[in-house]
Amino acid sequence: MNTKNKPTLIYSVDDLKKFLICGRGNELYINNQISPIIVEGFLEIISDDIDVTIFDFRELQEGGINLKKNDRVKFKLNKKHEIFKQTYYYHSKNGINYFTTLWTMYIDKNCNYTSYIQNYRFTQS
Repeated sequence: MNTKNKPTLIYSVDDLKKFLICGRGNELYINNQISPIIVEGFLEIISDDIDVTIFDFRELQEGGINLKKNDRVKFKLNKKHEIFKQTYYYHSKNGINYFTTLWTMYIDKNCNYTSYIQNYRFTQS
């Protein structure tokens, strides 16, 4: 029987920069690979005065498509916290394409509730 504990992962500041980027004043940019549950907990601890914008992880990748920021769209996370989703455009052979940052791993398209909240609601009925 192996009784050794697994080592704790320690992330460097450079690793953290992949997920969180502080903006000017009360702006905070968060990568869309972070769970909305963490974002919601973060907003509960800090305050609702912070403008949180969810950005697409591909924005930081080098060598991928050349994304240009377009605008931000309001989004109510679990119908409780108002945050923003970054919209982008990029050039392709078919012209200019637009898209809005999604949390497809955690939230269904055109839905405000996380899959965690949806599953909890259905198991309680």
